[in-house]
Amino acid sequence: MIPAPRAQAEPVERIGEGFRVQTAEGQEAWTVLAVLGAVLLAAGALALVLASRRERPGRRLFRELARASGLTGAETRLLLALALAVQPDDPPAIFVRRSAFEAAAEDSAADPALIEALRRKVYGP
Repeated sequence: MIPAPRAQAEPVERIGEGFRVQTAEGQEAWTVLAVLGAVLLAAGALALVLASRRERPGRRLFRELARASGLTGAETRLLLALALAVQPDDPPAIFVRRSAFEAAAEDSAADPALIEALRRKVYGP
């Protein structure tokens, strides 16, 4: 005897339902793994960018010249601000261009005693 079509469809339907449930559960796991992988990749890229960040070539030379001139931290920061005001592309040039220093110092609202100390240390008496 041949079973009724409805009787044959029920086991097939249950098997199909089981596959759909397993597939949905598997997709959730893959989605979570994909999102986690994307987050880790973005964090790694950000860490790489921060680790390989290079400073402008002139800044390193500027700091070395400031250290060699015996400038304090406050004096170095002020001189860098003055240098960036007159020559943003070449801050170390202020060490050899007194006219640039004088022009920037004239427009600055910094403490005159600090500017005078810079003038003596960088350019001499």
